[in-house]
Amino acid sequence: MIKTTYIIDARPQLPFHITGNCYQPDPPRDTGRTLVLLHATGLHKETWEPVVETLFELSASAGDAIRDAWAIECPNHGESAVLNETELTKNWADHWDGWAYPRAVHAFLLAKPGGVDFASRNLVVVGHSYGGCAAILLTALTPRLNIETVAMLDGTVSAGGPKRDYMDMVLAQLVWIKPDVWRSRKDAARWFASAPGFKKWDKKIQALFIEHGLKKHYASKFPAPYTFQGVTLACNKSYEAACYRANAHHDEAWERLQQMHAHGPPVHMILSENDEFDGAELKNGLLKGKYGGGAASVQYVERTTHMFAQQRPEPTAHAIWNAISGSAGSNPTAKL
Repeated sequence: MIKTTYIIDARPQLPFHITGNCYQPDPPRDTGRTLVLLHATGLHKETWEPVVETLFELSASAGDAIRDAWAIECPNHGESAVLNETELTKNWADHWDGWAYPRAVHAFLLAKPGGVDFASRNLVVVGHSYGGCAAILLTALTPRLNIETVAMLDGTVSAGGPKRDYMDMVLAQLVWIKPDVWRSRKDAARWFASAPGFKKWDKKIQALFIEHGLKKHYASKFPAPYTFQGVTLACNKSYEAACYRANAHHDEAWERLQQMHAHGPPVHMILSENDEFDGAELKNGLLKGKYGGGAASVQYVERTTHMFAQQRPEPTAHAIWNAISGSAGSNPTAKL
C-alpha cells in the first residue's frame, strides 16, 4: 500500500491547515471508486490504515477496483492539531463548530491535493461516529461533489430529545476523567493496552494511536530543570469536550439524513453489535426516513461496541466492502 500525506492551507476560507493521507494499492490503479474516510472524535486519520489494507485486498480479489482512499483529519485532531495549535489555542480552546470537519473535508477535496480533481471522481464517503455525521453534512455543501454513496459507522446523527441529551451528558463526563499525560510513548502504550475500552482495540490500531494520536507535552519547551519530555493527547481533553458540546449542527444533520433516505444518495448503516452508552434507540432511529425510504442496508459488526472500527478492523472493512460493492443490498440486515 502506498501512502502520501498532503497538507492544505485553507486560509482565509477556513482558519486551518487541513491534512489528509492518500492510500493507493501497490501498484496504483487509474480507475475505480475513490473512498473518503472520516474518523471519530478523539482519533486521527491514520486509524483507518488496517481497514484500508483489508479493503484493497477485497477489491483486488473481486476485480471491482477501489482506486484510492483518502483519510482526512478533523482540524483539532492528530497531526492537524499540532499544525493548527496557534489558531486552536487562541480561538477554539473551549468551543467547536460541528460544521468545521465537513467544511474542512470539502475545502481539502476542492483544493485538488496532488492534482486530483475530485469533482470528476465517484466518491464513497465512510464516516465513523462524528465522522459519520460529518459525512452526511458533507453532502449538503456546495459546490456539490459526486458522492455515490455514504456508509455511516455508528454515526452520531439523531433527532433531538432526552435520549440525545443523555448521550451528550455521558460523553461530556467521560472525557474529563481519562488520563492524558504519560512520561513516554512506551508508558502510554502500556496504559492503553490495559485500560477499559482501549484494551479491546486491535494491536495495530493501538500502535497507530500511540504514534499519531499523541504529541509532545507542551512542557517539553521549558528550559532545564523544568522541562518535561512526556507526551499528551493530540486532541486534548478541552478540544474533545468542545466537540461533544457542539450541537448546533445536530438538527441539520438529522434533516439532511431524512432527505437522503428519501431521495439519495443511499446511506448504508454499519453498527456495533453492543452499545455501552444505552444508545440503541438512537441507532434504530437512523434506519427509517420520515419522508419515506430508509437505510440502503444495515450491518452489525459482532462482538463490538461503539469503537468497532478500532476493535475489529477486518470485519469492519468487510462490512464497508459489502456496502460499496452492492452485496449488502441482497441481505439488508446482516451480522459480521
